[in-house]
Amino acid sequence: MKFLRKLMFLIAITCSINANSSPLTDENINQFLVMYSNDYATHSRSLAKGFVRNKNNFDYKSFMTFKNNEWLPKYKLDMAIYDNVLETNRKYLFDNGLTFLISNMTNLSLIANEMFFILKNKDENKIKPLSQSLQSDLKRLIDLFKERGIEFK
Repeated sequence: MKFLRKLMFLIAITCSINANSSPLTDENINQFLVMYSNDYATHSRSLAKGFVRNKNNFDYKSFMTFKNNEWLPKYKLDMAIYDNVLETNRKYLFDNGLTFLISNMTNLSLIANEMFFILKNKDENKIKPLSQSLQSDLKRLIDLFKERGIEFK
């Protein structure tokens, strides 16, 4: 049910934005940010769990299967929607200091690829910087919520 509500909201925003009748505004941006950040947190958490599950034995094949069959399809569905919303509202996001949203979600696919190569090359030295990168992106979202008085769940 939660998925259907989210999908309906994103479709409504996407359709209204495509019709140029109701772009992101100061009135609806907080609602969008909550949904966006929840999706970002869900995708990054899922990716991190998949990585941790395969990290101890550097099982890059199992991670690749997880990434391609479980994580990527859900991620791509959200990315298609957010790409449209974010690209259509680039000026609004730029004017409000929110352009990092465009790169945060996109960077998850690069992080997923980096995780694969860490496991494949058994490169433990890259695990901590990668974890710090994910934490930094999440912290930036949390800071944004604090600035706007939004509760982060």
